Amino acid sequence: MGGVGAPQNNPLAQLKQLKLSQLNQEKFLLLDPFTRFYEPVVKELQAAGIKPDTVYEGRRIDLILKMINQGMGGISILMNNSFDLTNYPNVKILPIEPKKYSWVAFLKLRSNHSLAAEKFWQFAKQKYSEF
Repeated sequence: MGGVGAPQNNPLAQLKQLKLSQLNQEKFLLLDPFTRFYEPVVKELQAAGIKPDTVYEGRRIDLILKMINQGMGGISILMNNSFDLTNYPNVKILPIEPKKYSWVAFLKLRSNHSLAAEKFWQFAKQKYSEF
């Protein structure tokens, strides 16, 4: 998990960071179970004593950000580096403490020498070299 996306007019937006326990009265706009992000988020909320009041589940982060930007009644928990707020000036992202991390592994068959696979592999090595 990365942070909580909240509309600028939500009182949470005035904070610098927050704990999941502070979200107990909020309505949630979440990525649905098919995204594989839903289950870890719900488990973390439940561990913090929150039964999430989910008002929307979807597969597209951009729609969730649009709903938050328009003040359509909810907040969301999002992964860092999975969104761009350029077109969403009314959305504030608040870091969650303590931080939770997830990892992605890139694997490539040595026998796959297609141009597309090689270009992606070079991009991934360059982009994520610090890991």
